[in-house]
This record gives sequence, C-alpha cells and structure tokens, in this order.
Amino acid sequence: GSGYLMRTGEELAALWTDFDPDWEERLAAFHQTLGGELRAFESSLPVTITASLGRPATGPAGVRESYEDAASGMERRFFAGNGRLFRGGERQPDAGDAPPAEAEVALAEAAVFCRERKTGELFRTLDILREAWGAGESRVSQRQVELFGMKWILQLADAAGRRGDSGGGLIEKGGEFVQAVARAETMDGLFEQLRLASQEFAGDGVPFALRQPKKIVAKALDYLREHYAEEVSLEKAAAFVAVHPVHLSRLFRQETGQTFKEALTRLRIEAAKELLADLDLRVYEISERVGYKKPRYFSELFKEMTGMTPLEWREKR
Repeated sequence: GSGYLMRTGEELAALWTDFDPDWEERLAAFHQTLGGELRAFESSLPVTITASLGRPATGPAGVRESYEDAASGMERRFFAGNGRLFRGGERQPDAGDAPPAEAEVALAEAAVFCRERKTGELFRTLDILREAWGAGESRVSQRQVELFGMKWILQLADAAGRRGDSGGGLIEKGGEFVQAVARAETMDGLFEQLRLASQEFAGDGVPFALRQPKKIVAKALDYLREHYAEEVSLEKAAAFVAVHPVHLSRLFRQETGQTFKEALTRLRIEAAKELLADLDLRVYEISERVGYKKPRYFSELFKEMTGMTPLEWREKR
C-alpha cells in the first residue's frame, strides 16, 4: 500500500493510507521476516526491530489518536524487551516517581554490601528485584525503575568512596553508569548496567586508579579467543572483565590500536584461515564455525581482510 514515513525524534512513524483487512497480519509477518534478516546479518552486532500498531483511523481526525495508540504500545517495550511487535491500547500504570518500599530496603543493603565487597549479595538483590518487577502483576513504572537504577549507582559510588577508593575515578565511573542507565531501552538492559556497576565498585578490591589497562584488555582478548564463534558483543566482554563497555572500547583502541569489533573480526578471520586447510569443510560451514551466519557476508569480509575469497585462499595454500 501507499502512505507516509515520518521521523519523530529517534523513532519512525509510518502512516498507511490504504486500508487492508489483513493489515495486522501482514505487518506482523513483515516485522518477523525483517528482524530475522537483520539478526542474521552479523552475529556480533545484535540488531532488533521494535514496532507498535495503532488502530485504523477513519479520517484525518483519527490519525492523532492512532499515533497515540501506537505510542502507548511502545511504552511496554521497557518491560517486555526489544524486538517485539506491540498493539496499542494498553498504557503502563502511572505509579509516580516515588520508589517502591522494596527499593529503599535494597538501596540501604547495597551500601553495606558494597563496603564489604559482597558482590554476590549485590547480584542476588538485583535478581530478586528484577524478577519481582518483571512479573505481570507488578505495578512499578518505568520512571520508578530508572530512578532506582540511578540511586543504586550513586549509593555504590558513595560506599566505595567511604571505603577509601579513588575519588576522581569514582566520580567518572559513576557518571558513565548513570548515563548508561538513562539510555537503557529495556529493564533487562538497565539491570545489566547495575550488575556491571556492582562488579566495578565492589568486585576485585583494586582501587580505580590502580587498575591496569593492559591486563583488562588481555583478559578481554582471552574472552574473545574462547567465544569468537558465539554471539559476542562489547557489552558481554565488558561484563566478563567487570568494566563499563565505553571504558573497554576506549582501552581497546588505546592498547591495541584497533576497535573491539576489529579485534573480533581479526580473530575470526584467522580462525577461518586454519579451517580452510580442511578440504572437507565447505565455506558456509566455516562461516558458521567462526561466528558468521551469513556466508556471503563472511566471504566479503574475508576478501576485504586478505585480498582473496575463502576459496582463492584455499587454492593458493
């Protein structure tokens, strides 16, 4: 059908002007197909498409209502997660900004656990809250969860400071984590940042000023060597070495002269070269074994890195 595509901030709004009785089913199928294609494009760069459908409008006056209806569906993304297709009509309950009673208790416990470096207890507290707030009967609002996340980080930074860690490092790290919480699109993403912050502030007992960038990068590279064939991401590697993703990205460029993605790609291509020596393996099998679901993309990347296609490399070796 025909229609209009409009940008509203960071989101796109599509207005179809042709009515189709099967419009919901067709859009749902398109959403599923396109999302699958993007996810398969490169496993190291997870991509999702999240959309919400408003009710059909019978005239110009109903367009605004249809848009608001679709926007109400998008509000559920924070709790349900990305990569979904929502229907409008149900808004999240307005529970205000005041944190739930269990959040205040958790914040008080977090200060104690952080001072005593009980990272496991911090993780356990977060897991309990995540499970409770993710339940269908929960009445907590997105704003309440976001405010809790920011308070959690500030509480940990304060506790670490009272314990004697580097003040300047604490302020910088705390600011990075608060920004990450504010940018989180889903509750799972927000709680992942809180787990990273908990590990960072209470984890290994090493003051921020004494952390060694070379050891952090070396540990991250060990992680890549072990997991390059899986769905690796900067966030997962950062969680493994207990630093913020932005910080790890900066350290990679500083210590290796290449980005995280470039380091991962190089490892995968080197592994592919070794596998090409096995003449029984087809190119698509090698592609999958080194972490690429799209053989064509793998072949293009291999040629970009080596100047030859995988088959040309095999023939000359």
